[in-house]
Parts: sequence; C-alpha cells; structure tokens
Amino acid sequence: MDEHGLILDEHATFISSGYIEGNHEKLEAHLRLHGYRGGRLDSAGKYFSDYGAVYAIYDTDRHTLESAIKFIEEHKKKSA
Repeated sequence: MDEHGLILDEHATFISSGYIEGNHEKLEAHLRLHGYRGGRLDSAGKYFSDYGAVYAIYDTDRHTLESAIKFIEEHKKKSA
C-alpha cells in the first residue's frame, strides 16, 4: 500500500477479490489497526475476457477510480 497507494487482489495473500468487492470498509479498519495512516480506501475492478477480473483497494488521497483502473490495466499488460 505504501509504495503504490493500492493493493491488487493478485498481489495480496491476505485478501481475495470477493473480500475487496464487498468489504473494503472492513479491510480499511483492519489495515488501520495495523498501522495504515493513509486516506480513505475505495475499491476498483476490471474484467478482461482473456484474463479474468482484477480488483484493487486504493488510497483515495493518492488515486482516483480512473487511475486505479489504469494501474490494473498496466498490471494486466505486464502479466500477459
């Protein structure tokens, strides 16, 4: 979270896409309990027909929905 201002479900061993989709408030509370001091968290996701869905939790002080989706798209390009 500190380096990029977001976490992808593919990179985090402690969260799944299902958890990101419906529980980002609980995830934010958990991260704050463990030292997260950034902005409010929100979630973004994008489905790729040849890859599947990729989800992210992002710091709203550092990202917009659009920049989070762009990060997801760049990750997909690198993973292809």
